[in-house]
Amino acid sequence: MSVGKGKKLRILFLGNIAPYRIGGAEVQARLLARCFAARGHQVVIAGYAVPNAKLVKDTCGSTKIETVHLPVISFGRYFRAASFCFSLFRFLISRKDDFDLIICSTFKDATIEVALLKWMGLLNLPLVVRCEGFGDSGDAHFIKALPGAKWIISLLNRACNAVNSPSPRIEAELTALGLRSVRWSRILNGVPLPQPRQPVEIPIHAPRSFLFVGRMVPQKGASDLLRAVGELKDSGLRFRLNLVGDGPLYRRMQRLAMDLAVDDIVSFHGLVDPEQVVRHYRTNDFLVLPSRQEAFGMVAAEAMSYGLPVVVTSSGGPEYYVDRRVGRVCPPGDVAALAAVLKEMIQMPAKALQDMGSEARKIVRQRFEIQNIADRFLDLFLKVVPQKPG
Repeated sequence: MSVGKGKKLRILFLGNIAPYRIGGAEVQARLLARCFAARGHQVVIAGYAVPNAKLVKDTCGSTKIETVHLPVISFGRYFRAASFCFSLFRFLISRKDDFDLIICSTFKDATIEVALLKWMGLLNLPLVVRCEGFGDSGDAHFIKALPGAKWIISLLNRACNAVNSPSPRIEAELTALGLRSVRWSRILNGVPLPQPRQPVEIPIHAPRSFLFVGRMVPQKGASDLLRAVGELKDSGLRFRLNLVGDGPLYRRMQRLAMDLAVDDIVSFHGLVDPEQVVRHYRTNDFLVLPSRQEAFGMVAAEAMSYGLPVVVTSSGGPEYYVDRRVGRVCPPGDVAALAAVLKEMIQMPAKALQDMGSEARKIVRQRFEIQNIADRFLDLFLKVVPQKPG
């Protein structure tokens, strides 16, 4: 096959996608796959949490994306890992001639197996890795904990044709570990622009109403947010907080709200469908993402696309695109600092909040529109896929 500008690629995503698994990396993978397929590229997604199916009529047009289920044995960590490696090995060996390149979302099991197969001479496809995590949940931490970590790093250095990091912090961790990819890129995550393209200005509410969207897990900082709300309530300010999302800490957060005596001004909405999330964007005055670790913070970019100012923490990713034009940034895990920023936002004049929202929409259009992000990835792919004479 001849690959060049305007030529069609055969792309394999190794990893799970939303809605089968929920997370920023999974959502981003599906959005990119939709856009690639809408441009006429052949896209296959293989993972343990996806069915054998065709995804039809996605948001980027009438497209067909093949998903392949890689079966695993759900009986302990080692059985799961071993069975996944076997399933992936069988799939890659049987279908290696069907693709022009492989994309992985982390440097974990699938990427290491692809690198091993390339080292053994059983696979000869370009490998692109999209890194999405750092710190205790990141790729560098995972690799360091593996037996033979130094050899694995050298294996990855030989196998990876390109590595993309949406955050400088992720890249710093991996380079400090010894990863020296042939090509580093920093393509940010993308979000679809709301329809219609000329959004109606969101009204400002009295009292102010603000929003949290995310999983109820420690790294998302919901407990810090509730404690900051408790401090604000004692100051006599009037406001409401809406929390959207579930997770292992959901009931604990509900109990914490009651313990802090803020359950009368805090509403827990649980897991809702995407249309309801949009309704929350359109009916709140700003979004709060108080994460302790956040590689990018897709929910902040998504909220900005709907004209919401955002409050984020300097947790690894959001602070690189949020400034005082569109919101506020405070230190992660600092309840007093978060309360002070929330107080400022609650007391801010309506016109100032609306101006922030307008600027937020503009920045998303310029930097995070998913179609443009997909084009940048396609340009990267064309640089690593060997060109063959037509």
